[in-house]
Amino acid sequence: MENKKVVVITGASRGIGKAIAQKFLSEGFCVVGISRSRPKCQLSFHIQADIKNEEDRKEIISKVISEFGRIDVLVNNAGVGIYDTWEDMDLGHLREIFEVDFFAPVHLTKLALPYIKKSKGTIINVSSAAGELRVPFESGYTAAKHAFHAFSETLRMEVDNYNINVITVTAGNIKTGFTLSAKGSKHPPLLPFAGKRKELADEIYKAYVKGKKKVIYPSWYKVFIFYSKLFPKGYEKIIMKIWERSFEKREDKINAQKKEHVFSSSSSVVPVKRTDRVE
Repeated sequence: MENKKVVVITGASRGIGKAIAQKFLSEGFCVVGISRSRPKCQLSFHIQADIKNEEDRKEIISKVISEFGRIDVLVNNAGVGIYDTWEDMDLGHLREIFEVDFFAPVHLTKLALPYIKKSKGTIINVSSAAGELRVPFESGYTAAKHAFHAFSETLRMEVDNYNINVITVTAGNIKTGFTLSAKGSKHPPLLPFAGKRKELADEIYKAYVKGKKKVIYPSWYKVFIFYSKLFPKGYEKIIMKIWERSFEKREDKINAQKKEHVFSSSSSVVPVKRTDRVE
């Protein structure tokens, strides 16, 4: 692996991180995956760590340099969501969101920068459409991603003189298990036209090869982001309507399950198991 470029990816055990890892691996890179649990996918090297922990973050970079002596690409991908109102949000959960989605990638980047300067490498920050939009009931996550987005954009300007490229990835609705691990009492609406992890990974790799500064995927989010800035009131009405309809559908489903449970019980049939999470 001496002649291979080294890419370090957080949250590489599943979802978008796994797809990015597999893409870079297929292109001949040495892929170092970071995750709390051992991934089931193929990697060149795995480091089991919790990026919320400051000492773990130091250990990650130390192990990579000890093993490979270089870092060519850092992919800050790991993230966690929260769905709640500001009024009901648990502050402990909010602090955890900012630790994972903001402070961890900032610290890892600071630790990796001396080595990325040497390699004149690339930093890829996988953010979210929430980093450019205003999303109610997802407000804590939106705040964290806005901060992460600002970090990525300002970092790009600061390191440009070192021939380091910083790519800000604005990921929209993607088919992953992200909502299953999210915190909070709300449940996100089911949105149409979900993107695919593999396609996003392909777009990120293309941006890396071409030296682009930004990736927005699915591409139709470009129109939505532009509309939100041009017609802010119209955007807010649309986004609130989407959430309100989601709440109504969820309530209808729960009521239907209650009726089916009552009917099944009176008919001496095994009751339908209630599901509190609607995906």
